[in-house]
Amino acid sequence: MGRSNFRRDIQGLRALAVVAVVLNHALPNLITGGFVGVDIFFVISGYLIPQIIVRDIEAGEFSVADFYRRRARRILPALFVVLVTTLAFGWLILPPSNYKELARTAISTSLFVSNFDFAKLTGYFDGAADLKPLLHMWSLAVEEQYYIIFPPFLYIAWRYLGRRNACAILWLLAIVALGASEIGRHFFRHAAYYLLPFRAVELLIGALFSICGLPALQNARMRHATSLLGLGMMLAAIAFFSPTTPFPGLAALLPCIGAGLFIYAGVSDQTIGGRLLSFKSIIYVGAISYSFYLWHWPILAFLRNLTVAELPIAWAISAVSASLVLASLSYHFIEQPFQSPWGRNLPYLKLAVVETGVVVLMSAAVYLSNGLPRRFSPAAQQMFAASQDYNHRRDSCHNGGSPVGIIYSKSCVFGAVSARPDLAVWGDSHGSELVAYLGERASRRGRSVRELTSSACPPALHINVPDRPYCSKTNQGTLEALIHDPAIRTVVLTANGIRYDDKIGLETGMRASVEALMLAGKRVVLIKQIPLMPYDISERAGLFTQRGLSLDGLGLPRSTALAQVKSYDAFIDALGREDNVDIYDPKSALCASNFCHAVIGGADILYFNSEHLSIVGVSFAFKSLADILYQS
Repeated sequence: MGRSNFRRDIQGLRALAVVAVVLNHALPNLITGGFVGVDIFFVISGYLIPQIIVRDIEAGEFSVADFYRRRARRILPALFVVLVTTLAFGWLILPPSNYKELARTAISTSLFVSNFDFAKLTGYFDGAADLKPLLHMWSLAVEEQYYIIFPPFLYIAWRYLGRRNACAILWLLAIVALGASEIGRHFFRHAAYYLLPFRAVELLIGALFSICGLPALQNARMRHATSLLGLGMMLAAIAFFSPTTPFPGLAALLPCIGAGLFIYAGVSDQTIGGRLLSFKSIIYVGAISYSFYLWHWPILAFLRNLTVAELPIAWAISAVSASLVLASLSYHFIEQPFQSPWGRNLPYLKLAVVETGVVVLMSAAVYLSNGLPRRFSPAAQQMFAASQDYNHRRDSCHNGGSPVGIIYSKSCVFGAVSARPDLAVWGDSHGSELVAYLGERASRRGRSVRELTSSACPPALHINVPDRPYCSKTNQGTLEALIHDPAIRTVVLTANGIRYDDKIGLETGMRASVEALMLAGKRVVLIKQIPLMPYDISERAGLFTQRGLSLDGLGLPRSTALAQVKSYDAFIDALGREDNVDIYDPKSALCASNFCHAVIGGADILYFNSEHLSIVGVSFAFKSLADILYQS
């Protein structure tokens, strides 16, 4: 390059990326697209690292061991401190189940495979994402996995195939990775978000601009225009993207190509866009961006674990400020010393083994002890135990995500052993506990109930659910079996309706299911939406009990709950009127005049997590329905 190897514009871009991410995490309703800061980081990393590798290859100095030694010196010291500190604060703050999960993710983080962990920790039994203190480490895992594969590959391709062929391969890989990302977000949403094959295109974009790009721009106007265009593309994504934006896939090209253009424009000289991000304070934030990223999320997650409602703005701003202070301390007293001449001579590969071993041993002790529950009083532990108050046959009778599913003839029956089921509950995971309760009531009358439930598969024909491509086929088979089962006289349809993005598909599919059942002479009962809680009830009840706080405030204001379910309940009402089916609303029991309680009687917990009624909860919410169904 024609100037110093230090790029102030890239350091400023780091600042933009980390500030976007942190503000999005702290104030998600204000900076809705800030999550693309992670993608900008990927492009920056993808740009810089190949330059270093190619420089060393062409100088005959490249060593895979040296590369990993430098990565370890850059990444591990601050990461180790954050992991140990997070485990320590988890002991003080988190309930047993969350502390156990934290220990699990600390192990996967230390081994750089946490993205696989978090891709799996998205089921109904897992806590809300913003309560997981190490969730942000998924991006670090993606990057490190990339750099396990990329340096040896680039060395071989560059040295033995030459620049042109190596770049042709990189272009091909980028196109394939982009296609995988776009397809993956449709069918494997969580995997596409967290896993390297679907994110590699973002790192490869950086590499293409770095070592396979166009010649440096010499025309000043072109440089300035290109830098401003790239900056504008990134800011547009930050400002206008939201959690509903289909992502990653093609949408990720806006911030990623924007970042690539911004960096490319500044190769030969400064640009207007670069100067905008080159103020001293911005450069400093860029310098501490790694530590800032590491610290901010655990602080926010712990604060959210301590609150009942949405994190207050003042708390969020305080968390960001605390993260900045810790990032600065971490940069000066942890990162910088290890980058000094003294630090460069340390045996980092051996230290990596030691640091990883310490984290794994600490975490294993927590994990194997089930989150150290004895930290809490017996009364608090009793509240935590409500998380286990679900259908005890759930594992074998409810399809938790298997493409094969449970065929009708093998589906479970609840109630009187000798009675052939005359009622079926067909739905997603909201039906499993309802079946158990109705089965108990049916047994008193010598009757039984059949369970036909599958996680994230509402009883809607032909619906396309991300990560559940088998739902349509499963539902078709279930409907046909119900129609041809003369013993089944009543079918209860239930779903966590407000959780499905495809509203048209849900409504069209449920209407088709109802019409087919009615045509077959079945009685149909539609269940309205239950209120979804903003936190895990059993965990909050345990924490409140430990602190001597009342449980009466656990729940939602009635107005909030009704606004939450308004659209889906309106659809159920309309469907009931059109087809003359029965409708049951569990909110008539769950919600008082002003509040929808999650705990009654000071001790009876109605939810076993944030979105599912416990057995106690369904017994309370659906007693009137059971009275109607089994009155004779």
